[in-house]
Amino acid sequence: MNPRAFSTNRYDWPLPQASHSYSTSLVTGRSSLTRWSAFRLCMGAVLTGALAVSLSGCQYSPMRVVHGDPSVRSVIKTDPPGAKITVDGREIGRSPVTFLDKSGGRKTYVITVEKEGYHAVTRTLKRNWDSMQLMYRLDPIYYYSLTALPGTKETMVASPRRQEEQRPVRRIQPVGREAWASIVDKIPPARQPDSDRDAVAIVIGISKYREDVIPRVRYAKRDADTVAAYLEAVGGIPRSKMKVLRDEQATLSDLTAYIEEWLPRRVSSDTTVFVYYAGHGTPDPVTGKAFLVPYDGHPDFSSKLYPLDRLYEKLDELPAKEVVVMLDSCFSGAQGRSVLPSGARPLVTTVENPVLASQKLAVLAAATGTQISSDYDEEQHGLFTYFLLKGLRGDADQDKSGSVDVAELFKYVSKSVKKVAAEELNRDQTPVLHPSLENIGSRGKVPITIGGG
Repeated sequence: MNPRAFSTNRYDWPLPQASHSYSTSLVTGRSSLTRWSAFRLCMGAVLTGALAVSLSGCQYSPMRVVHGDPSVRSVIKTDPPGAKITVDGREIGRSPVTFLDKSGGRKTYVITVEKEGYHAVTRTLKRNWDSMQLMYRLDPIYYYSLTALPGTKETMVASPRRQEEQRPVRRIQPVGREAWASIVDKIPPARQPDSDRDAVAIVIGISKYREDVIPRVRYAKRDADTVAAYLEAVGGIPRSKMKVLRDEQATLSDLTAYIEEWLPRRVSSDTTVFVYYAGHGTPDPVTGKAFLVPYDGHPDFSSKLYPLDRLYEKLDELPAKEVVVMLDSCFSGAQGRSVLPSGARPLVTTVENPVLASQKLAVLAAATGTQISSDYDEEQHGLFTYFLLKGLRGDADQDKSGSVDVAELFKYVSKSVKKVAAEELNRDQTPVLHPSLENIGSRGKVPITIGGG
């Protein structure tokens, strides 16, 4: 008998020799395997089963195959830090915080992030099958950037780290502390609704764009949130008749859907329509045609932009009584709230359109076709929007009637923006009204705020 063959006792396997570890021999007319070959076959079967489990994405039912710890450990971070983190209704601490769950298996978690002075964030997290680790797992880090409420102001302060590592950290200041809060961030008290007023609004603010080549518009989203709060408080427009589109909610398809489908379904012959836009504009370098830049837009591709004349045309088609458009954007391509296609230079363009000859539309724009729309860092708003909001608070109420109309608002905003732009920002910015004050007629008397404030 070959001494390296299987013995009759199946537990008494001799160790294979180096020179014959992969050989076979005959025992009593039957072929037999060495111990090392049997081991390789067994391991091959195990690995084959594991591979089948991995490719199918299912758990192995005959026996549980687990590689590593079935628990999940994720770190939840926020900007700014210190937010309260709640998982499935249970508070687990303040960010940054480590979330540990040892239950294993497929599962979803509802995460709520809350911090005073900021919009709350709620997300649903789901364990995904990891075919390499053979387990359901979460991402190692989840990061949430919080948006300040309109009634707060963000300030930049030094981080409480070692001096050589200090960097600015976002903090918020409550409205009640006048040393920090902008006056326009204090939302005026809600006025008594006018039962005869029929009004709807679309408010758009895009600070961050999907394409990295498009610079951020620092205060656009904040501008939109505050304008929406004012239209509700002093404009008497309930939130049920208002749509606010921010950042990724303001894609080209979103703008198209809400301007061209949502709005017409809510408008009658007695309706006043308000449209506010804060974000980038861009010109066509050949025709000078002006476009709004949606969240997913790109100045190099006109098919990814929303034409300004199309906006005017769709609004003019509404069976509305009157339409007021407010644009805190610019279309020259000379920086500010404007971007250019690759290789193009700033040019003269216009926000005017033949459709404005109708008796329905009035447009207040932040700047002329050769200028830029500026940010007002001291107040953390666009310069145009800052004075727009101050005017709606009552500063533009020249006749002390208790309400502010289109003509009053434009006169106040135009004078204030020109003054601050020249004296504090060392540039020219002249808001424009289409049609002009001389030609606007009855549209100049359209009330933006309701009386009683």
